[in-house]
Order: sequence, then structure tokens, then C-alpha cells
Amino acid sequence: MNGEFKESFAWTLDASPCAKALGDKVYFCSTGVQQRFPKNQTLVELEADSYFGICLLDTNQNPIGVLCVMDNKPMERAALTESLLSIFATRAAASLNAKEPKRIGSSSRRKFNTCRSWRASAY
Repeated sequence: MNGEFKESFAWTLDASPCAKALGDKVYFCSTGVQQRFPKNQTLVELEADSYFGICLLDTNQNPIGVLCVMDNKPMERAALTESLLSIFATRAAASLNAKEPKRIGSSSRRKFNTCRSWRASAY
């Protein structure tokens, strides 16, 4: 946010754009993410205006999390941004799969309760 990377954090999936990204595999909101998810207080606290998230998949193509970027201003869905996020999501998922195969396998069979996100200015 404001051109700076922020620490990763976890939040509940209820009424969140991460839940949408998990279900649809990709979710992009160029502006107004707080208005689209009015019950999500975390978006308000983060002052998020835009969101771009990609589902992380295990080796069996089951969702294991979401990698996303948020900004406090509108974001364009540029092909380069989407390609980079997709590459990082693939690498993050591979890393998770290699490090924690037992945990990932069991978590993919459960309903997700949290989402990890990284905030940064996209430009």
C-alpha cells in the first residue's frame, strides 16, 4: 500500500474476495472491493480499493490458499500483472506442496477458514 510491501496476514474467508478467488480460481476487482464485500472489516482496516487474487492449487488441483495483491487505489487488469501473479502463485503452491504434503492434503479436504494475503502497490 502506498508503494510499500506489507507483512502477510491471515483473515477469515467469510464475505471476502479470497473466498471468491478460491471458488472461481481467479478474482479481480479493479475498484470498490469494500463495497462489494461490505461485511469484511479487514478490507476497511487495510483501506483496500482494488484486489487481484489467484487460487493456489495442490498437486491434485485442490485449492490450498490464495495469493493476492491489494491496493488503496484502482488497479488495471494488465496482462503482465496477471502473468506475474500467476507465476508467483504457481511457485508458492509448489513450495507449499513440497514443504507440507500431509498438512496440505488434509486441509484441501476441509473448508477454508483463513486466507493469506500480501498487500502492495501494484504500480
